[in-house]
Amino acid sequence: MTEYQPGVCNINQKGIEYRQNVANVTGVTGLLLLAAPVYFGVGGLLLTVVGVPVMFIAVLNYLQATNSFCVSHGMAGTQKANKGASEAERVTNQQAVSKDRTRSKSMIVKATKLTAAISVAIIAIAVAVISLTAELSF
Repeated sequence: MTEYQPGVCNINQKGIEYRQNVANVTGVTGLLLLAAPVYFGVGGLLLTVVGVPVMFIAVLNYLQATNSFCVSHGMAGTQKANKGASEAERVTNQQAVSKDRTRSKSMIVKATKLTAAISVAIIAIAVAVISLTAELSF
């Protein structure tokens, strides 16, 4: 989509690509920060505390890219959906602003739930790999 639609689309293709890149980089970083401490047995709590927020950033950016919707723009009452737009434009219609804020809050809740599930799964897999490795080495 390349046109602003309240509660549906508020970023253009350039914004989508940027969020895809952020999701890719932070997703790999978050995976490493969550799995490595468990696997290598070093600084687990500290890296997990850092890894979960990094994973949240990855998940939220993935959702923003796949939905053509930026949470920050939605909460701020701005949009950058028009093709070639380089500056955010203020949304003046209050119903549109309300739709954007509702969508933003919904995406934050969804990202939080997905982050929790993904983080637990990554840590569980790392623990399982360690256990399996330990059993096989005897």
